[in-house]
Amino acid sequence: MGVALKGRRKLIVNGRYYVWHVREDDDSPDLVLHVASADKHFLVQYHLAQPEETRFLIVVGPEFSGLTRTNGTFRRFTCPRWESDSGTITPRSVRELILWCLTDNRPRIEVDWTGQPVVN
Repeated sequence: MGVALKGRRKLIVNGRYYVWHVREDDDSPDLVLHVASADKHFLVQYHLAQPEETRFLIVVGPEFSGLTRTNGTFRRFTCPRWESDSGTITPRSVRELILWCLTDNRPRIEVDWTGQPVVN
């Protein structure tokens, strides 16, 4: 089953098709950016307006640079801020997020749901 397209923006990055949308989170008052590849191997979520010191991206799908997935749990990694100063998400920022996620040369710091580093 492919990714749902209704109400979602489309984007092509390096010849690959992605969709994205922002909506309220079911479990919190946050707005969340959802980005998915057409084959659903790349699935990430990013809560807008996170504080810099605990900001993270949630990896839902199996495809993320430097990640070996051994189980079905979500994983969280520190990340840059993707929204603009006005708090909006643009196609350009989504493109940058996708490229950041798929590039191997960046350090990956895994964190827990509070944004604190995971101790292995």
